[in-house]
Order: sequence, then structure tokens, then C-alpha cells
Amino acid sequence: MTDPQQPSARQPDEPQPYGQQGYQPPGYEQQGYQPQGYEQQGYEQQRYEQQGYEQPQYGQPVYGQPGYGVSTQPYGAVPDHPQGTMILVFGIIGFFVPVFGPVAWFMGSRARREIRVSGAHPANEQLVNVGRILGIVATVLTILSVALFVLLFVVAAASAGMG
Repeated sequence: MTDPQQPSARQPDEPQPYGQQGYQPPGYEQQGYQPQGYEQQGYEQQRYEQQGYEQPQYGQPVYGQPGYGVSTQPYGAVPDHPQGTMILVFGIIGFFVPVFGPVAWFMGSRARREIRVSGAHPANEQLVNVGRILGIVATVLTILSVALFVLLFVVAAASAGMG
């Protein structure tokens, strides 16, 4: 009976199981294939040296890969947000019709939250942000205008009662 641990006991064409010393898949020794360079350095470092780059230091993003917080999608590859233009229009109209300012602020905040959760960058993301900001400004101006009007009304009523 032959001992499977002894290399002389196995047939020359029979490959050794994966993980044992000296295992090479059948056929490679006839072609003269010897893997080179992979035990000394990693694939990434080899690639950088071949291209003339130096290996990036730890913590730096690899050339061509996005850093932290950067999407891998090209900007504008995602379809437009369906309410982007409407939010911008409401933000602009909010300066003339005060009801539209808070509406633009609310819709812009909701759309911005949807964009942040999805991780996508729609092409009209800036329209959403600008419309939201215009809605905030229009709302604040409306509140200040109402407060000024009430103050003037109180002053006028007080002066009419005195005189």
C-alpha cells in the first residue's frame, strides 16, 4: 500500500491537492510559466511603478478612485429631480406672492432630503438648492414685512388716540 504523503507514491500526471507545498496546476511547467513579482510587491504598486507614479501613502485615495463623500456616478448622469424647476419658480414668485416662499422652502427641503438619502446627484440639484434658499429669503422678508406693518399700525393707532 502506498502512503499519500510521499511524493514518489503518486503518479507523475496526478496533480497535488490545492494548498500542499509545490502545487502548480498541470501544464504550467511545460510552458515555463513562473509568476514573477507578486510575492515581492502588490499589484497596485507594480502598476504605479510601470506607469511612472509613486505608491500613494496610507489614507490617500488611489489615483482614479473617488475620495470620501464623492459619488462614483458622473455628475448629471441621474435624471432630473421632478420638482426641481417648480421649486425654483416658487422661490422666485415668493418675493411677489408671499404664500409661495414657505412652499418653496418646504418643497426644497423635502427634495434635498430625498437627494441626500438616495445618494444620487440629479442634474437639477442646484435648482433645488437655489429655490429652497430663495424660499427661505422670501419667507423671512415676508415675516419682517408683516412685523413692520403691524408695528406701523400700532404706532399709527397710538398716535391717533392721543391727538
